[in-house]
Amino acid sequence: MHVFTRTCQVDILQGPEAFTLVTDVAYLTSEVTGLEVIPWTSVFGLPLGTVVYSARVESHAAVADALAKLSADAGYQQLVAASGRRLSTGPGEDAIAELVSSAVSGESTGNLASVVVARCAPGRIAEATAWGIDMLSHASKTTGLDGSFLRVLYGPWATLAWIMLAETMEEVDIATASLAADGTYLERVDDAGPLFLPDSASQHLLRRLT
Repeated sequence: MHVFTRTCQVDILQGPEAFTLVTDVAYLTSEVTGLEVIPWTSVFGLPLGTVVYSARVESHAAVADALAKLSADAGYQQLVAASGRRLSTGPGEDAIAELVSSAVSGESTGNLASVVVARCAPGRIAEATAWGIDMLSHASKTTGLDGSFLRVLYGPWATLAWIMLAETMEEVDIATASLAADGTYLERVDDAGPLFLPDSASQHLLRRLT
């Protein structure tokens, strides 16, 4: 299983209209491709107006098939052209990641997604991946939240990503406090220093738009 994402920027000065069009694009994309396309926007850690469309796909071939269907659909092309002229502030970026591990049910989409990304140190990819699987399991058990661990296939080499899903900001607060009070979790984070490139880790929080 893979996760395909398209990240772009909208002009937040356009107000609610910007995000209405984002949800319209996601809905039509789902209808045309048969995939569940979920639109997200940045809450913390990314520029305001950042939008991420995500969809679970079986393979690269499935992505290619979906993109071909969108290219051939006149309604989708018209909507993208109209919204792009009014709302887009720059080119988007497509990415695909391989699902390595999931925790708890692995099915919840959640209203909020906390995403941590880090790059493996040279020669430590296998160790970093094993550590990442273990950390997802530990964090999920501690917080009770669903999560996924992914290997990013394109972009900066040997990038790993952890995603934890929550329904409310209160759940985010509780999860953050639980991990901060977990000595074992903190020790494991400290132990991972040699496994990742310095200053390569980042974290952001996304809010689901539909």
